[in-house]
Amino acid sequence: MSDSSTPEDGNSVVVLEALPDSSLSMNQVEALEDAEAVDLAGPLVIDTPTERITHLDIVIGDTHYFLGWNPTEEQWERILVVVETDDADDEDVLESAVSVVDDETGEVVVGFDPDSTPDTEEIAAFVWEYVEHTYPETERLYNVMDDAMDEFSTTGG
Repeated sequence: MSDSSTPEDGNSVVVLEALPDSSLSMNQVEALEDAEAVDLAGPLVIDTPTERITHLDIVIGDTHYFLGWNPTEEQWERILVVVETDDADDEDVLESAVSVVDDETGEVVVGFDPDSTPDTEEIAAFVWEYVEHTYPETERLYNVMDDAMDEFSTTGG
């Protein structure tokens, strides 16, 4: 289903081989959600000229898998895995996240502290930061997460 590789520029990128070799249509995302193993498949980013889903959140049980199509590498990548907890603080636990390291300085330019407990805004910001790193034409993309965050903040969530 997936293959883990260790690029020179950060934490392992997990390549997902079970998805089609391109961005997804909304029908394909809906078919994923209809699968018995998946609780939710939510689009995060859409390529507006083609109306195809380039990034999505797949929820299985209490775990969110944030996935993205990397057009340069022509592969689906697991960007972030977050587990929801039932504790009183309502904090999510970061299970894994890719990181990108600057080749010249060795500093992490896209990454999460592995001991962090990210909130929804931090997760959305990290996913978009990775989108900007991997997608050559972000002006083509519609960031669904922005609208979701705006809706979330206006409803008092």
